[in-house]
Amino acid sequence: MVLFQLSLFSPKSSCSRLAGARAQAPGENLGPVLGGTTAAFITKGLVLVILVTALYAPASLAQRTYTAAGCSQAQIQAAVNAELVAPMDGDIISIPAGSCTWTGNTTLITSFTKSVTVQGAGAISATAGGASTIGIDNTIITDHFSGTPTRWLLTCAVGKTCRVTGIAFYQDTTSVSENGGIILINGATGSTTWRVDHIHVKIKSGNTGVYVGGSGSGWVGGVADHNFFEPATG
Repeated sequence: MVLFQLSLFSPKSSCSRLAGARAQAPGENLGPVLGGTTAAFITKGLVLVILVTALYAPASLAQRTYTAAGCSQAQIQAAVNAELVAPMDGDIISIPAGSCTWTGNTTLITSFTKSVTVQGAGAISATAGGASTIGIDNTIITDHFSGTPTRWLLTCAVGKTCRVTGIAFYQDTTSVSENGGIILINGATGSTTWRVDHIHVKIKSGNTGVYVGGSGSGWVGGVADHNFFEPATG
């Protein structure tokens, strides 16, 4: 209410008029006593309410970053679940620096309904034309699955553009065979666009680092750039 009074009345004119205002008689319009019509007074108040509402619009209307507690399957899934509560185009799933080993035999399944970026803290990547590499592996996921399923299935909604960047995926000589890639980039029925960039993959012979597929009649378009692939070691 203080905000309304300071905005609607000037100290020299309106306040003095208010001081001299008298009680309203039946059927009388006090607009002229207040220095303007009642309609003008109401209009000013409505304009101010709209401005205040705009200034304090809910943050949920803007894109957000959802930071995983770590790089394990469960921690990444928790961040994705939080994003799906109020998804917005431009949301980011941020995976912090760290090293995690994925075991067991259960695929991490993440399906996005908006345009979302899955972003690690950085990985060795290729320079333009693949002439050299740059950077270090900060977010590292090592594949020690016990079975053949895809390790991570990522699906982007039709008509949306999703991205995976800044993550290192390691296999070593003890990693078992898989039949759908360490990560599988997937599209829902219809057209989906993906960008896979600045990732580092150490891949065991006979396995697939990044597999691209589609659900039903869906297909995936997009680009893979600045990625660095090399044979598994250790």
